[in-house]
Amino acid sequence: MGNVDDAALICTPKTMAYFEIERALDLDHLHVDIRRYGWTSSSMNAFEAPSNYIDLSLSPRSNAAGLMTNSDRSFEPPGEVVFFPSGTCFRTFAEPSDHRLLTVTFSDRMIEGMLDDGHEPVALRHCLDVRLPTIRQGLMRIAQEIACPGFAHASLIEALTLSMLVDISRGFGLTTDASCDGPNGKMAPWRVRRVIDYIAANLSKHILISDIADECGISAHHLMRTFKSTAGLTVSDYIAEERITRAKNALVSTSRMIKQISADCGFTNAAAFSTSFRKATGMTPREYRQQMSVKKSVRLN
Repeated sequence: MGNVDDAALICTPKTMAYFEIERALDLDHLHVDIRRYGWTSSSMNAFEAPSNYIDLSLSPRSNAAGLMTNSDRSFEPPGEVVFFPSGTCFRTFAEPSDHRLLTVTFSDRMIEGMLDDGHEPVALRHCLDVRLPTIRQGLMRIAQEIACPGFAHASLIEALTLSMLVDISRGFGLTTDASCDGPNGKMAPWRVRRVIDYIAANLSKHILISDIADECGISAHHLMRTFKSTAGLTVSDYIAEERITRAKNALVSTSRMIKQISADCGFTNAAAFSTSFRKATGMTPREYRQQMSVKKSVRLN
C-alpha cells in the first residue's frame, strides 16, 4: 500500500484465524479491497481505527458479532455498512464465523475540509450501522468495479468515494458548510431548537455535551462553539439556568417536596440543589417558596 499516506494506516485484522485479500486497488490517498476473514473461536478485542475507512458486508453478518464504542454500554450488531473515523476507539466481539467485505480506506487528506475539527466524538453509534441509501449504492458499485474492472474504473471508484464522503458529511451532520448553520459562526435556528428541546426533555437526567451533539448530528466542539456564539452563553450554563427556572416554577406552582423537585430538575441531591439555587437567586429553595407564597397572597388580597 504505497499510495495511502502510510501503509500502516490500512486497517488489517490482528485477531482473525485467517485473512486474505481477493482483489485490491491503490490510488492517491485511497485503497480499496475485497477481503475474506474469519474466526475459529470466540474473540474479543479493542482497537483504534488507524485511518478513515468504510466497509460493506458482502456476506451476512454473524448474528453473534458485536461492536461497541467507548461511550456505549453494550455491544451492538454492526449494520451492513460501517464507517470508522480515524482515531476512534472500538471494541469488538465475534463468535466463530466467516466474512467477506468490501473495504474502502482513505487518508485524512481526502476528507480534509469535509469534517468539523472536533469530529471524533460525533454520532459514533450511527457509524456502526450506516443507513444512508446513497452510501450503500456507492459501495455496491465500487464492489462491482473491483470485481470486474471496466473502462476508467480507477477514476470511477475515486469519484464514487468522494461522493460518499460528501454524503457521510451531510448525513451525519459533520459538514462545516455555512448552509448548515448561520453566518458568523452562529447555529441555525432549527438546530438551536433541537438543542433546547433535547435539554428540556432530559433535564431530570445527567446531560452530556456529547449526547446533545450526537442528537444534533454534529461534533461536541462544533456544538459548543456555535451555541455560545448564538445564545451568548455556554451549553453548560444554559442547562444550569434551565434547571433553576424549572425549579422556580415547581416551587411556586406545586406543593411537591423540595427533594422531589431537586430530582426532577436533575440535581444529584437536595444539598447540591440548595447550593446552586442559593447561588442563582440569593435564597434557599424553601425561602424562595415562602417569599413567592407571600407575594401571591398579597396580590390576591
